[in-house]
Amino acid sequence: MTQTHWYKECYDEAKLAFNETNVREKGVTREDRIHGSLLVLNELLRISNNEWERTFTDLNLENNTGRKEQKESFFRSKRSQAANFPKLNQLQPNVVVASESAACKRLLMDNYNELCKLVLDCRTSKNLYVQNTLLVILPRLAAFSVQGYCIQQQG
Repeated sequence: MTQTHWYKECYDEAKLAFNETNVREKGVTREDRIHGSLLVLNELLRISNNEWERTFTDLNLENNTGRKEQKESFFRSKRSQAANFPKLNQLQPNVVVASESAACKRLLMDNYNELCKLVLDCRTSKNLYVQNTLLVILPRLAAFSVQGYCIQQQG
């Protein structure tokens, strides 16, 4: 079995949760299935666009550095109160090494319109987990569109 097959299998299984309305599993709601499917789609998008992942990581590091400097200046002014806290410069941000799958990228580019529809149909969900996952997946989806458009124009 090739990687393409496994990515397609993941994508197809994730799609099923959006369509199944009469599936009854003990303790699992439709919102739970949609949340799980959004997580799978998010991971497929994550491994399909290495350029965006690097940019996103850099943006987060810059943002966290600014916050760190604000906290340090606050603690300097409150030296006696801050004595019990760990030094902020000892905290290290998590750095993730991103890798990209060309097979997964091709699969998502071929199904991009359907993928957008599936994700955007969830935007009215009141489930907190679904809403939080949408906040993570939508920037990846938008960045993937730009990346896919540029690749299609060159090819």
